[in-house]
Amino acid sequence: MRSFSSGFLSFPTAGELDAQLDEVKLAFGVVRSVKDFANSEWVKWWGAVEEVTNRRGKPVRIPGKPWRFSKTPLAPAREAAYRGEHNT
Repeated sequence: MRSFSSGFLSFPTAGELDAQLDEVKLAFGVVRSVKDFANSEWVKWWGAVEEVTNRRGKPVRIPGKPWRFSKTPLAPAREAAYRGEHNT
């Protein structure tokens, strides 16, 4: 009897494993570090990370907008807020 993990390892490529799992509607994906994710091509394409200044001229990367609209582009992010700046 094969173990659970050795069954996955029997596929020559991750693409073939993904196709097989897709047939039975099981999700499959690669787990990445936050740094790898933030530097990925998808993040650049989607705009999932935006670069703004920290008000001292130093660039910082922040999460981008989680949504997209087909016709109306979203305004770019402004400078990062100071801690507590928007508290009432």
